[in-house]
Order: sequence, then C-alpha cells, then structure tokens
Amino acid sequence: DVLVTPTAIGGKAKVVTADITADNGVIHEIDKVIATRSLLSDTIAGKACDPALAATVGTLCAAVRSSTTVEVALSDVTGSFTVFAPNNAAFDALATKLDLSQATDLLPLPELPDILLKHTLGSKVLAATALTLDNSVQPTLHTDDEEKIVVDGSTGEVLVTPTA
Repeated sequence: DVLVTPTAIGGKAKVVTADITADNGVIHEIDKVIATRSLLSDTIAGKACDPALAATVGTLCAAVRSSTTVEVALSDVTGSFTVFAPNNAAFDALATKLDLSQATDLLPLPELPDILLKHTLGSKVLAATALTLDNSVQPTLHTDDEEKIVVDGSTGEVLVTPTA
C-alpha cells in the first residue's frame, strides 16, 4: 500500500487504483483529499475560510482560493502578515461598480490576485500598533513594489488608503 499524509479529514490517504496512465503522466486514485497547509494550520488563508466567518468574509475565502499565488502566500506558516480583509459587502460593492452580477463574478478577473496582495502587508501589525501610525506608508505583497498603502490611526480609527 502507498499512503499519503496528511489528509483534510485526518488519517492517511490510500492509493486505491494505481498507475492510470495518460499521455502526459500518471494518475493514482486515492480515497481521501490531501490537505493544504491552510486546512492544517491557523494561517490567514485557513482563517479566512473558517465557516464561522463566512457571513462576514466568505467572499474573501473564495477569492483567496481562486488564486494559487494568494493562497500559497497566505498559507505560508513561516511568514508574518497583516491582511486588511475586504468583507462581503466590500466585494459586493466592487462587483456593482464593475457592473458584475455578483461578487463571485470577480473571481476569474486576472487582476484579483494583485488586488488581494495589495491588501496584505509582509509584517504583523496589530490594531493597537496601527492606531499609533500617522499616515504611514506601508509596502504590500503586490507584485509592483510601488503599490503601497497608507495606514493612519491618528483619528482613533484605522484608515487604509492606496498611495496610487
């Protein structure tokens, strides 16, 4: 038997049917889904997809999962991040602005990974720290180094705006 671990529901996945050949490789049928890091740990990608948060950030979960680049970045257990996470209403408003029927219509947009990465800092900034910032320009994980955001806590609320 060939066993693969870990799985999303626990235990090891067993190869049920081996060596299903294809022109470009081989398939081994297994009896369980192999877990990603986001399912195994309390990463940002995993937390965004917590069923208890679906009513507030369920669209964020779908957006993260629609982009391998973003899901891998936010599943990195060695990283330290801060995500200014758009809630479901924010995604709905963006869909409306773009004349889309619903927020899930945003998922195939090629710009979505960069939009999500622009909401992500490569460091952990707790709210108490953010409240001490006064129009602080912060780099994001966006692929363009010039894409930064301004974090301002000087009003007693944390406000986030783009620099460009």
